[in-house]
Amino acid sequence: MPQEVSNISGQLLLVFYNTGKTLLGLIPYVFAGIFLGEIFRNLSWMDEFSRWCHRATLVALLFAALLGVISPLCTYGTIPLILMLAGKGFPLSPLITFLVASSSLNPQLFFITLGGINAEMALVRLITVIIFSVLMGLIVRYLPEASILSVNKKNNPGVRHVAVPEKGKGFRLSVKSMWKDLKYIGFFILLGCLIGAVIEVFVPADRISTLFGAGPAGSVFIASILGIPVYVCGGGTIPVIGSLLSKGLNEGAALSFLTVGQAVRLTPLMALASLIKIRYLIYLVCAIIIYAIFIGYTYQIMT
Repeated sequence: MPQEVSNISGQLLLVFYNTGKTLLGLIPYVFAGIFLGEIFRNLSWMDEFSRWCHRATLVALLFAALLGVISPLCTYGTIPLILMLAGKGFPLSPLITFLVASSSLNPQLFFITLGGINAEMALVRLITVIIFSVLMGLIVRYLPEASILSVNKKNNPGVRHVAVPEKGKGFRLSVKSMWKDLKYIGFFILLGCLIGAVIEVFVPADRISTLFGAGPAGSVFIASILGIPVYVCGGGTIPVIGSLLSKGLNEGAALSFLTVGQAVRLTPLMALASLIKIRYLIYLVCAIIIYAIFIGYTYQIMT
């Protein structure tokens, strides 16, 4: 019995050690992402966005996708913006492109993926999000807007007034905003680091290998399905994926998991339901899963 207690104590200490080690490694990237996000939050890029939104071309959709991935707004922050622009008569296709991109990736997630996994995965994730967002915009461009939107553009003109920060308090408000982001993201990152450490210490490598040992196609499919119920906060999931990669999860499956998990979560889907009709929301979820399986399998073959 004393031997077993000693082993358990040693394993728990190792869990806390690994948690702290992973957390310290991610902190610089977390701060970099939050700081960059706050910079973009205060940039006046709306004029450029408005100009390109009126040009529903491939270049405009690409521009909207790039704006989406650098936007620090979560889905709940993006929806009012989309409603406002839709109410002003902006074409829906660039708005949907922006919405899908901003829901799938942001500066914080990019930097956390960079530090928590590697630069290649961060870059591939960025590219795949942009491609999918542009594809969704192209599809929406050829569909009647009235059949997609769950609101009437004429009766819902969107946000008419945007609050302006008090004069002289811009820096103070920015610091408060960054601190709020850090508290929210920090909790999920700490939780993710802890889960990742538990997996590292307590989950045998052969079990992970067995779970994802059905070959590239099987593991990618399993990861895509698991991404729906298992995925938590984006930052908190990265350490878990890092641990799974060290246990035998192939990179294609990891990419599929991250792609599905970030986009197909209950909270953003609930927010999207206020803008998009349920039928098209289901179509979007199915499209994301199919796309995730495709890019995961393709990436696994290429690597």
